[in-house]
Amino acid sequence: MVGCTSWERTTFVSLSASHTLIVQAKADYTAGTIQNTKCTATLIDDAQTAQNAAVNAMVVYETAKTASNQAAATLALADIVPLIAQVKTIYTNPLGCKLP
Repeated sequence: MVGCTSWERTTFVSLSASHTLIVQAKADYTAGTIQNTKCTATLIDDAQTAQNAAVNAMVVYETAKTASNQAAATLALADIVPLIAQVKTIYTNPLGCKLP
């Protein structure tokens, strides 16, 4: 990450953290550590879809570092935020699963 801008570093850290949480949530769902409901499954799947979109947007940005590509990556990352908050909530309030 040497030579990266502050935005690139922050984005990388955010994508890494959200990826880690999603992978753990999938494992915990499979193991039954978190409640197996349609809402929980959909929430985790939606978070994974948003994660993939953000990673793809970052790849596009890295290919052509333009302001519009950076803006697209920023928006894609912002889409993950409410989903990650909800994934965290299912650990503390399993019946409180809500889809944003």
